[in-house]
Amino acid sequence: KKGDFIGVVDGIGNFWEASIIDLHSIQLTSSFAKPLISEPQPKTLICLAVVLPKRGFDEVLRMCCEIGVDIFQPLSSERRVSKGNMAEKVSRWKAILRESLEQSERLWMPELRTTIHFNDWLNDNSPKSVKAIATTRLQKSVEFQTWLDKLDKGIKNVSLAVGPEGGWSDSEMEIALKDSCVGVTFSENILRTSTASIAGSQLMVTWRRVENLF
Repeated sequence: KKGDFIGVVDGIGNFWEASIIDLHSIQLTSSFAKPLISEPQPKTLICLAVVLPKRGFDEVLRMCCEIGVDIFQPLSSERRVSKGNMAEKVSRWKAILRESLEQSERLWMPELRTTIHFNDWLNDNSPKSVKAIATTRLQKSVEFQTWLDKLDKGIKNVSLAVGPEGGWSDSEMEIALKDSCVGVTFSENILRTSTASIAGSQLMVTWRRVENLF
């Protein structure tokens, strides 16, 4: 209503308070040049790379945005290629992230990247970045929490790749583990793509908060 106060965020760390003037306009209660809160981006960014499931990706975006994921990287793989109107999907996904940003009162809008193939994601080896791939009942895998706790504090980007409902193909697993990924596990049970995405995201964000990497 007229005269009510609202919070205004720009998605890049700044927060202002404003009052509603009428149905079509608001007025800041402080200077635009001096936000009430100006929060820097975290020192270590959390990335969730997930093969698009047939159902449930909207909820993955919504929940993992609220949890604190900074970068969403949709993937395709040998056993899952996304079909349909991608432009329409991306528009919906961005709307979901905006709504989740407001609901959770985050000040930084997560980055939603263009869908790429899993192999292309593996080839992107940015400096001071580490990658893990969620696995199921693989003897060589390490406990995700243990792996996180041993990471260097100078790491700029921590990524977790979650596969399709049918799992990674043998060739994908071989390339990933041989190349730049560490196989990790965080459940004794087989998790759906959406469940694994949310569980893995919570572990990463909690690790960052405990380590005070902001």
